[in-house]
Amino acid sequence: MHFSSSSLGCRDTAPSPRRGAMRQTAASGKASFAMSMGPSRRSPWHLEDSKGASRRAFADLTSMRRVNLSHNSFSSGLPMELMSSGSIIVLDISFNRLNGLLPEVPYLFTTERPLQVLNVSSNQFSSEFPSATWKVMKNLIALNASNNSFTGHMPSSLCIGSPSLALLDLCHNQLSGNIPNTLGNCSKLKVLKAGNNHLSGILPVEIFHATSLEYLSFPNNGLQGELDGAHMVKLSNLATLDLGGNQISGNIPVNIDHFKRLEELHLGSNNMSGELPSSLGNCTNLKTIDLKINNFSGGKGKLLRPAESKKFRSQEE
Repeated sequence: MHFSSSSLGCRDTAPSPRRGAMRQTAASGKASFAMSMGPSRRSPWHLEDSKGASRRAFADLTSMRRVNLSHNSFSSGLPMELMSSGSIIVLDISFNRLNGLLPEVPYLFTTERPLQVLNVSSNQFSSEFPSATWKVMKNLIALNASNNSFTGHMPSSLCIGSPSLALLDLCHNQLSGNIPNTLGNCSKLKVLKAGNNHLSGILPVEIFHATSLEYLSFPNNGLQGELDGAHMVKLSNLATLDLGGNQISGNIPVNIDHFKRLEELHLGSNNMSGELPSSLGNCTNLKTIDLKINNFSGGKGKLLRPAESKKFRSQEE
């Protein structure tokens, strides 16, 4: 499964399938079903009702593998039967009005849940972000919970329980506390986005052990400390680094040119200082640099000569 840097991102909207469509496909030699329901202008529907009818209906769909209920007006909570299904591998309920708790799947399940993709973005969830659920989600590849109001901390055991996780998007929530250093265990993680939260502390050096990272984004939080160039260069696949809108200090690492694939560098609105390293001009794939509202000094002529076509947004704007 391939993920681009914007896959399931905060500002992205997925195309809406034809409402009411249900199709039958072949999977592993067996019949499986995929249900899609596109945009609705009706009054809010309840996925969970007081009599449990919706819950029983989903529980009976034991052959369902892909469920897309995005871009509707579903309200209330998310039925546990969807989260804990023994057959669903893709569950997309983004762009609805779901609220309350995101179900904690009991860790007492004796078998792994097959869920690979979970998209609950752009709803109204306001509970503490689950922590135990991911212990039984061994097959999870992509998790998008952006654009909600989740509270609490980033889960520390996420990649321990879900070792195949490739995309994690938690941006635009109310998460607080430190970035867990256990994210360094995410050996297959390519996209990590947790901007626009209330995270604090430093960017842990362990995170640079996740060497598959291509997109690292923590803008508009309260992160402090300096960029550790000695550890950062381990991210040889990094294409986007976005740490703008924090309280990061110090210099841009002189070995920044080790990021051969770097295309976007966002460090604006921090407390960084010093001269811009001439090595930055060796990042030949760089397309966007945002360094505005810092305390950088010195000239930038050497930087711009080999890269005149780059967009350069500095504090001089």
